[in-house]
Amino acid sequence: KDQRSAGWGSTDETWKAGGKAPRRPPRTPMGHDTDARVRHKTAVQKQVDSQDRRYLAERIMEREERKGEAEALALNLASDYAKRGGVPKVARVDAPHSKCISAGGFHSAAVDDDGKLWTWGRNEEGQLGLGDAARATTLDFHEPQCVALNDVEGRRMRLVTCGVRVTAAVDENGALWTWGHGRSFLGHDDLHQPELGGCHDIARPRLVRWPSAMDANIRVAAVSLGWSHAAVVDDGGNVYTWGHGGNGRLGHGDEHTRVAPAWVRGVPAGEIAAVAAGGAFTVARSRSGLALAWGAGHCSGQGVLGSHADALAPQIIPRTKEMDVTAVAAGGLHAVLLTRDGGAYTWGWGGCGQLGLGRRAGEAEVVRDPTRVDTQSQKISMVACGAYHTA
Repeated sequence: KDQRSAGWGSTDETWKAGGKAPRRPPRTPMGHDTDARVRHKTAVQKQVDSQDRRYLAERIMEREERKGEAEALALNLASDYAKRGGVPKVARVDAPHSKCISAGGFHSAAVDDDGKLWTWGRNEEGQLGLGDAARATTLDFHEPQCVALNDVEGRRMRLVTCGVRVTAAVDENGALWTWGHGRSFLGHDDLHQPELGGCHDIARPRLVRWPSAMDANIRVAAVSLGWSHAAVVDDGGNVYTWGHGGNGRLGHGDEHTRVAPAWVRGVPAGEIAAVAAGGAFTVARSRSGLALAWGAGHCSGQGVLGSHADALAPQIIPRTKEMDVTAVAAGGLHAVLLTRDGGAYTWGWGGCGQLGLGRRAGEAEVVRDPTRVDTQSQKISMVACGAYHTA
């Protein structure tokens, strides 16, 4: 069977080298010309809808704050490659076959056929799950390391997913385990209680305990990690979210932060088949082939004539009423869905070309309707989003 892959979006060298955010299209040189700066600022503001301006400004500020860290990391990686002769080394997992693999902001993880968990990459916040001793002695691991699951002896992992600085895995019994950066909301409520030490990193896989008001036997079918929130679907088709609640990304009708899983009541019980957590929004696919979204208005998918405000609760994306959606994916500021006929549709912010629509959108441009990507007659069966690119 002919299988091909394609990708589009940011090609920035800093991003390739491991930076946390790509550079945007070059700004027009303005020197110290105050009038030119004012004209430029006014022109940009006119392009941005009022509902998106605040969110995009936050992302720009975040990018500037992380610029120094990204540049330092790029230099460290370049130096490491130079020591190895300038050629990146192929990583081979010492196992028969990897049935699940995921790449995060600065680390990767895989589950082999025997249910063993392997991680490698940056370990500054304990996201590799190798314990505090490993984190204290080694910042980066360039070879896959087998995670010793002392608390889950005899259990086999079924799937794993990596976030920016956190990792989550689901075992064969449907139990959810998380670890890594404590302030990234791991689903452990005691990490955010000042009387118990406040937020702290978890360097070993830790079982997520469901709140007492929920069924203790919930079996997780899938988990997705956003920039500062998480979403899971259980085997009964219900959705649970937790983390930072800004822009309504948790779907609970408000913007409150939640440190433990909470059931999303705005979707029909038992109806959700898949979920994807993005930067400040979440998208989901129903078992009947619809797509829903909630959170930041630029990714609500409500169309040019629809509401551009943040969606605090799940909303059906109108255009998908005419589709049979088979998959959804979420990036930092954009989203993708696939349809039964092999089509790929993108929407959101496209400043790095991540929408794949044949044009490099300006920094302020937002595509509000899922728009079909020209895949040159190729039917698409799988899709994945990075922060600023798509494959």
